Amino acid sequence: MNSALLQKIEMMEASPALLTSEVDFDFNNPERVAQEMGHVFHYFGRVENEVSSYSEQLTTMLGTAREDGPTKEFIQNWRRHEVPHGQIFDQAQEQLGLEANQFVTEKVQPTIKIIGQLCLHSPALERVITTVYFSHGSRHEKLTDRGYRLMAKRLQGIGEIAFVETGIKPILRQEAMHLGYYQQALKEHVPTLTMRERKLAAFLERILYQPVGAKRREHRAQFGQVATTLGGAQIEALTDPVQEVSDRIFASHIPGYRNDYFVQNKISECVKEFVQASFKAQINETGTS
Repeated sequence: MNSALLQKIEMMEASPALLTSEVDFDFNNPERVAQEMGHVFHYFGRVENEVSSYSEQLTTMLGTAREDGPTKEFIQNWRRHEVPHGQIFDQAQEQLGLEANQFVTEKVQPTIKIIGQLCLHSPALERVITTVYFSHGSRHEKLTDRGYRLMAKRLQGIGEIAFVETGIKPILRQEAMHLGYYQQALKEHVPTLTMRERKLAAFLERILYQPVGAKRREHRAQFGQVATTLGGAQIEALTDPVQEVSDRIFASHIPGYRNDYFVQNKISECVKEFVQASFKAQINETGTS
């Protein structure tokens, strides 16, 4: 294993799973937090809990996720970190009198199984799909990182320092480790591909990308609401770092690489769906009053 990648894994292994017992859930103004941030807590709780299902999909799809090596070790440590992150937000919702996520592990979809079988017989396809995985992972972790930072800023602004210090900041430290792994893995992996494989990976990444936690249509409006709450009018503060995080690596290995601002476009679509859903809800409410 490459020494730089090994160092990323060792850092994750040395970081213990967070405990809800070490988080201060004693909110100063629970009513305000529930009203302004309840949907944000719900989203992050769901996203973190979905890691269990996502890791199952990865081990079905990629041989490197099943074989002893850095990808398998990363997934094991990533899952060990992320599930407690979800538990923290579930307990925060309960403390606020909100309904916590009722998470059910999803079955691996047939499409994932088919891709896994194709990758078994085509090393080139597996290299391409692995590239998409590393790049999407980088973007997801960067979006999560930005979201947590903006959430912390909002909570600090209304005096909820204790939850930020004992809950969000420890989560952020682990999320930074995950992002570091994905970036190093992508940086090492892309140069091993042929130019055709690099261009195909960049194309697939662009058309398959959805913001983390917004892959299913019914979740896009929810993510749009969270993006609106955290990003406000300056949505670029949320989207630009996510766009740039993998683009730098692709651009250094693909002549003439263009990103087409697909991250901002996808997030803007989710915001639009949220606005439309809100407008319909207001009309229905007016019609029944």
